[in-house]
Amino acid sequence: MSDSQQFVLALMSWLGESPTAWKINSELGDLSAVPPPHGQPFFRFLRYDVSLEVDWLRDHLGLALDTKTVMRYRRLDAPENIPALYELGARAAEQQIQRSHLERA
Repeated sequence: MSDSQQFVLALMSWLGESPTAWKINSELGDLSAVPPPHGQPFFRFLRYDVSLEVDWLRDHLGLALDTKTVMRYRRLDAPENIPALYELGARAAEQQIQRSHLERA
């Protein structure tokens, strides 16, 4: 799943434009400096996300979660994680979503 996510994000970042640049991986970076084909983006997109990584949660959301908890949150078959994951998403949304992102360009 991670490979597919990186691939789609790389294509969207290259072909489109977004005010919310995301690092794809350590080799590609966020592709914000790479011009799209023909010099014009084909679309505009917004991406908001939470990375279930201890360092990311600490650095971006100010949360000090242990590795065991974060690994438990990654389980797709654990509905008991839904309330905690919802809270992570709500906290990230408060920081990531800006009114200017939603206004017509």
